[in-house]
Amino acid sequence: MIEQVQARRNRMIWRARRGARELDGLLMPFAQEVAASGDAVLLDDFEKLLTYPDPLLLDWVLAGANRKTRPCFG
Repeated sequence: MIEQVQARRNRMIWRARRGARELDGLLMPFAQEVAASGDAVLLDDFEKLLTYPDPLLLDWVLAGANRKTRPCFG
């Protein structure tokens, strides 16, 4: 069980590496914190966020896209 949880955290950290400097700078530190926290709900939400394509994430983060187009988690 512990190995499964650690494998999930490792996959999430790997998926947070996007290749876009701006996203990597924002997502990687947060991914490290999420993984270290052990909070399953936060991990679920962050994994959902990582399913979105890079251009959309960049728009949400950098361009301040309309709140109606942003995902809602929790």
